[in-house]
Amino acid sequence: MSVAQKDKIIKLAYGELKVLSADKKRRMAYEARLREQRDNWAFEDAARREGMQQGMQEILKYLKSGHSLEEAKKKFTFEIKK
Repeated sequence: MSVAQKDKIIKLAYGELKVLSADKKRRMAYEARLREQRDNWAFEDAARREGMQQGMQEILKYLKSGHSLEEAKKKFTFEIKK
């Protein structure tokens, strides 16, 4: 990104900051959107971690039931189709 592009982006951000800080209602709406975005990220992260933990437990249970590592790889590996 060129210096001129960065400068334009900084000027736009600064302009938005001035508007938001001058108008209490807009600032509150912005802060609410930001909180919602952070909450969504936290929810997604927690869901991803829980899913990974459940997957690991399934794999361990499968291995403990006498299946080989190769069988587990075949059963629990999937390809993402584009």
